[in-house]
Amino acid sequence: QQYFHKSLVLVIYHEELAFTKGIVLNRPTDLVLGDDAFVNADGSPLHDTKPDRHWKIWFGGEVRGLDSGDPEQCCLHSLTSDAALEVSERVLKNISWTTMSGARKLVNEGHANAEDFLVFCGYAGWSAGQLVDEINRKSWYMLQTDDKTLLEEIQKTDDAKDPQRAGLDTWKMLMEMIGKGDEVKESQGGFD
Repeated sequence: QQYFHKSLVLVIYHEELAFTKGIVLNRPTDLVLGDDAFVNADGSPLHDTKPDRHWKIWFGGEVRGLDSGDPEQCCLHSLTSDAALEVSERVLKNISWTTMSGARKLVNEGHANAEDFLVFCGYAGWSAGQLVDEINRKSWYMLQTDDKTLLEEIQKTDDAKDPQRAGLDTWKMLMEMIGKGDEVKESQGGFD
C-alpha cells in the first residue's frame, strides 16, 4: 500500500494470536475539525459541543480512516493525571492513547485542552502473524524509542511548513539511526 511508503507506525495494540493495530505518525493533514464534526458511537449528534473548540486531524491509517463512512479516532497524549490515565492506554512511559470520547471527556471536565491531543483518524491493522511476517521480509524495520524523542519528532512533523513533505525528515533521521542510510539514499524524494 502506497500510504505505508516512508511511514512511521506506532504499534498501540498487539495480541500475537489475534490482531495488531498501529497509527501512522508522520502524515499530518491540513484538516482541522470543529467539535461539532464528531458524533456519538450510534451516530447521534453530541450534546456538549463547543463552537470554539478545534481538533487538528492526522492521517492514522486507511482502516476506518478519513474516507471511511465510520472513521475511528485515536488520540495520543502525554497527560499524567489520574483522570487521563483512567480513560487511556499507556503506549510508552509518558505517551498514552485514548478514544475521541475520552479526549473530549478530559477537555469537557477541565483536565486537558484540545491542543494536548494529537488526533489520528484511522489506523493500520494486521491479522495474527501478518506484521511479524512483514518484518521478517524486511517490509518494516523496528525501532525502539523513548517518549521524549517520539514527541519531539511528531512536533517537528506538525510544525512543518509543507504538509506534503512533513514527516520525511523524521523518517530519514530514524532510518539513519538504525543503520539504513543506504535505503534512504535509494529512496530520495517525497512519499511517492
